[in-house]
Amino acid sequence: MHLTLNYFCTMKALIIDDLHSSIVDRLESQNIQVDINTSITRKDLISSISQYDILLLRSKFQIDKEVLDVAANLKVIARAGAGMEKIDMDCAKRKGIVCLNSPEGNRVEVAEQAIGMLLNLMHKIRKSNEEVRKGKWDRNDNWGTTLAGKTIGIIGYGNMGSAFASRLSGFDVNILAYDKYKRGFGDASVQETSLEALMSKSDIISIHLPLSEETNYYVDKTFFSHLKKKIILLNTARGKHVRLLDLLQAIELGSVEAAALDVLEFENENFEGTDSKNANLMDEVINHPRILVTPHVAGWTHEAYFKHSTILADKILDFL
Repeated sequence: MHLTLNYFCTMKALIIDDLHSSIVDRLESQNIQVDINTSITRKDLISSISQYDILLLRSKFQIDKEVLDVAANLKVIARAGAGMEKIDMDCAKRKGIVCLNSPEGNRVEVAEQAIGMLLNLMHKIRKSNEEVRKGKWDRNDNWGTTLAGKTIGIIGYGNMGSAFASRLSGFDVNILAYDKYKRGFGDASVQETSLEALMSKSDIISIHLPLSEETNYYVDKTFFSHLKKKIILLNTARGKHVRLLDLLQAIELGSVEAAALDVLEFENENFEGTDSKNANLMDEVINHPRILVTPHVAGWTHEAYFKHSTILADKILDFL
């Protein structure tokens, strides 16, 4: 069905997070009215959402039943990013609201960050750089570990996991991948395997899962107890996948050599900072010499910022 501009001009969109201006230009070019309110409160959203046909966001707050019950005209919820745990998808579906996201917008960036953090750990780049800045020139204690020849296990083989595998293909590594809900994705460079085999054979394990009840604290003391080799752990997905206290214990006990975390268990709801109630544990993690931490930025580059908006604009207009 082809809709006319007269149809679109009856529609209103609300943007509540910082998105690239290209999405505004695209929607307005179809005579969709776009309102931007990045400082909106949850209370204000609930009182005004009934005016809108389209809601666009990143991670400001939960779009749950309370919000959706008063969203009388809402047709589309569009999230710039991959994870959809902030949206009550089941409730939206019951109300006939389509939910869109843009994992294609930053899968390359997440993969690049994961590789960068891995190489940083294996070649002691942060450690040696900090020492040189302090005037210490220690070559003997800063030998690295070669990535080539290692076995890398990828848990979750969607947009992010497959992009990570693709960019690893030039490093002469063995790639194992496990996805509970996908089959037949193995190829010449990636071996599809069971979770048990992956945990038994991997030198490095990278988490690329969506957050759900099933994957909350996926990596905990039970997970570490099933490892057969000392691993490097990478997590660029969601902080709640990894229980930090269990990770610290696994490093102390020797089942984990090091970890790279772009996401943390105690991040705030909007991912802008961490929960002060767990400050002592967070300090221990952040200052641990074998844990590399970045502030949930793996998927955010200048290019990804633009791509998210253009991809979402295409998906919204295609749906309408």
